[in-house]
Amino acid sequence: MIIVIYGRYQWDHKVLDSCKNWTKGLSSDLEQSDQYCEIEIPKTCLVEIIDRWQDFSAYLKAVQCEYQLTDHSLFQKYYHTNKSYIAFPLTKNFDTNDRKLWSLPDRVLERSKGFDSLQEAYDSGYESIIDTKRETIVNKVKRDEKLVQERKLLQKDRNNLNQNLLLVFTDTISRQRAHFKLPETMKYFKNQDHHEFFRLHALEDRTMENGFMFLYGKSRNDISGTRTTNSYEENYPPPFSYEDKFESIIGYFKEQGFITGYTSNICETNIFLQNNFFADYVRNTPADHENVAMTCDPHLFDYIRGTEQFQGHFSIFRRCLYGKDSFEFTFDYAKQFFKAYNQDKKIMIVVLMDMHEGTGEVINYLDKPLAKFLNEMHQDNTTVIMFSDHGPHLGGIKKKFGGVQIINEIFNPFIMTANLKGLNSYHKSKFEENQQKLITHLQFHNFLKYWASGEYQSNSLISKLPNDEVMCDFIGINCICKNYQKNNYTLRID
Repeated sequence: MIIVIYGRYQWDHKVLDSCKNWTKGLSSDLEQSDQYCEIEIPKTCLVEIIDRWQDFSAYLKAVQCEYQLTDHSLFQKYYHTNKSYIAFPLTKNFDTNDRKLWSLPDRVLERSKGFDSLQEAYDSGYESIIDTKRETIVNKVKRDEKLVQERKLLQKDRNNLNQNLLLVFTDTISRQRAHFKLPETMKYFKNQDHHEFFRLHALEDRTMENGFMFLYGKSRNDISGTRTTNSYEENYPPPFSYEDKFESIIGYFKEQGFITGYTSNICETNIFLQNNFFADYVRNTPADHENVAMTCDPHLFDYIRGTEQFQGHFSIFRRCLYGKDSFEFTFDYAKQFFKAYNQDKKIMIVVLMDMHEGTGEVINYLDKPLAKFLNEMHQDNTTVIMFSDHGPHLGGIKKKFGGVQIINEIFNPFIMTANLKGLNSYHKSKFEENQQKLITHLQFHNFLKYWASGEYQSNSLISKLPNDEVMCDFIGINCICKNYQKNNYTLRID
């Protein structure tokens, strides 16, 4: 009888109630009415039912960061130095070819430099240095006073918008996963003056197209000049001249007088695949202070097997670096940046890859440190925006058997804001109305341009947006709205 009662309890609460929080938000729910895109709500949520089953980092001591040993032989093998301090190169100074995905790791190794003292490395202009004796990475961002004065000349009146922006990009997390897997982080937002966008729709099930839209405000249509139903169609124009290449949101913030920072726990520049194709059409503009080189370290990046599932940025285990989760060094760099430019207008982009893997469990180790980081970074003059590109799209049990839940979550990432100040009454009303509207990263990109300049941008989060059916038509074949007829157009770039 006890077994039957226990089984019934588990069935009622673990299975039948598995989707009860699927529509929940920070302070409101997903609205389901005729005026909005209808997102099918799953009846059973497998991802919740088998949560933590595949948390291998909890079961295996060998993959827990606290117990991992530093292999000192790698310093000589990859950095070719026996000195106690190894400084990572400033990747912001790399040319376009060296900033590409496939060449970046090797260029980082080649241009790293050994020093006898930490101070010597600092004095030589380096910001991120391996202390081989203490087995850690030390970050120190040096204030560039000349840059500060140059940017002040570019600044405009932005009314009462906040001075600083902290942008936190979390790859591969749907809105629903954010609420379920990041409870402490959600608590941070709930305790602030917050907003949440329920119907951010990914263009594709991967970072490339969504990152392209976020950074540049463009889609494949803007390159090819036409819509297509065939993503492999050979209809791209010749390479653009440098003057005609698309500039990123980082470049735009520079033009508006901001000091820009970027830090990531993946060995890659500017969020998405910066390859030969994109080099023909976009500028891979670095931030004024860019910290990606440390994640090219061979203790994290696998130079033999590449991005495998057992080590590195896409691993099903914690991404460890010198006894810590790699994101700890990412957070530290962001703090150093804010400290160096304490009184200056600035934006810092923090990129986190801990959900980009097949189990969906590595993110368990991000939640509390991320919440702690956000609380430590909290200032009245700083707006915080956290967002993602798409939901969990990698293989595994959850994707294979997740059904409607996974299909919809893949295309339903999120945007959450905290401490957003300075909107006038009209813009604030539209910002709040649009929380339930169907949007893409284009509206987000345009909003960031407004935030940087104080100048109104159409088709943004503060605009009167078209009805959701129009937006669904733009998204094309991947639109998940049940109540609209979707077309066969694709925005995939292949």
